[in-house]
Amino acid sequence: MKQLTLIGFMGSGKSTTGQMLSKELGIPLLELDQMIEKEAKMSIPDIFEIKGEAYFRELETIILTKTLNSRGVIATGGGILTNRKNVEQLKSTRNVIYLKGKVSTLIERIKNDSVNKRPLADTSTELEITKRLENRVNRYEEVADIIIEIENKSISEITSEIMNQLEEMK
Repeated sequence: MKQLTLIGFMGSGKSTTGQMLSKELGIPLLELDQMIEKEAKMSIPDIFEIKGEAYFRELETIILTKTLNSRGVIATGGGILTNRKNVEQLKSTRNVIYLKGKVSTLIERIKNDSVNKRPLADTSTELEITKRLENRVNRYEEVADIIIEIENKSISEITSEIMNQLEEMK
């Protein structure tokens, strides 16, 4: 397999699942947020604070465009589909996997994540996060080749389910 792309809201497990899939498939993990930080030479919270969300989204699209020609497991950011160009680019690729979770689960994961700083989550109420997810669900589903429900599943169970679905698609 040359490439697969993980999409989903903040806290859905894209990075962690991507790490496991990368090992399982023997292809590199391409973490878009890390690539954006490297390109901008600053952290994502700093990008949002200093340059703003519009700059971040522009850079995100540039990095996605470059990455879609690469071999690997692409772990996107939760807001990747806020830009219509990204929606169209991902619709034209194969093996796009949506990690779908209930809003209550995602909010709990976001609040309990001490590693990742999430500028939009850190400044939002639960209602605002819920509305943001509701606004994105249709796009996630529009782009996805595979939808994986993450509720009450370990990362290894999610990874196995993805591997089985990819096998069925061959």
